[in-house]
Amino acid sequence: YEILRCLVGSEMCIRDRLVSDLRQYGAATPYMAADLQENAKMMLSFGIAADRVMPNIKMLGDIAMGDREKMNSLTLAFSQMTSTGKLMGQDLLQMINAGFNPLNEISRTTGKSMAVLKDEMSKGEISAEMVRDAFISATSAGGLFYNMTERLGSSKSGKWSTLLDNAAMLLWKLYDICLLYTSPSPRDISGSR
Repeated sequence: YEILRCLVGSEMCIRDRLVSDLRQYGAATPYMAADLQENAKMMLSFGIAADRVMPNIKMLGDIAMGDREKMNSLTLAFSQMTSTGKLMGQDLLQMINAGFNPLNEISRTTGKSMAVLKDEMSKGEISAEMVRDAFISATSAGGLFYNMTERLGSSKSGKWSTLLDNAAMLLWKLYDICLLYTSPSPRDISGSR
């Protein structure tokens, strides 16, 4: 939470909203809120605007289909690509290894062949926005990954993950309450009475 505060800056409203959204998403999907916060930190550290983090996490989460490792790989590749502004070969391979080839989706929506798209990529002509649009297309109504995390969240494993996430959030709240009563006051530390 503190790192998110540093990365988002003094925009307390945005930070608190992002943390709240991450927790709600974690509670409704197979993902743990703590893992989602790590994904958010990665995106923010690569310069992705705070208001784009949650929509990006949702679409990457749908494509990763509840798999934490795939989510982490997609987040890293997507963040790297966004920071350079274009799709590079290494980022494409990471995305493919995590289960999604954005060039396939771009080919489907534009009608361009894979050979043409690979040639354009080698020339730096596949922009980060084009790839983001491919992710959006694949996770929107009619796309292969549409609402995938919500569908998985209602499965047995998704419900178990939600239970664990809710228990962890409850423990953090309890910890915060205990901290209030066990932390010394500034007066106690200074030795004044």
